[in-house]
Amino acid sequence: MSRTNWKGLELLVARALGVERYSKKHLGEEGPDVVKKLDGYSIIIETKNRESVDVEKSLKQVEGYTKKGDIPVFIFRETRKHSLEAYMRLKYFRLLYKKLKEKNALLSGNIILQLTYKDFICAIRQLYDTDKSSKAE
Repeated sequence: MSRTNWKGLELLVARALGVERYSKKHLGEEGPDVVKKLDGYSIIIETKNRESVDVEKSLKQVEGYTKKGDIPVFIFRETRKHSLEAYMRLKYFRLLYKKLKEKNALLSGNIILQLTYKDFICAIRQLYDTDKSSKAE
């Protein structure tokens, strides 16, 4: 993979948000790829352009760069593909959604939330268990 692939993805995301790449890596410091500062909080973004990626590991990485109130996001583009995927934990999506509602901003109806299979099964089982216990009462 050429060096410009990951750098290009960082630039693409930064430009879309109206900021510059947040790169202190040349100084030997670790940090996020893109930071969008807003009223009292920031959107902290880590990007990866690879064949495959460990989403959990990447989420932990970007979460390590956040302060209280920040929203960590991981953006992934598979090598030789054009589509981008943005990942965040549900608790941060709720925070983002709350902030959007405060601004009366609307989300596109095309948002797809992706759950891990394990979380999906856990959620359905909780629904089943809740439904079963309410019928017993």
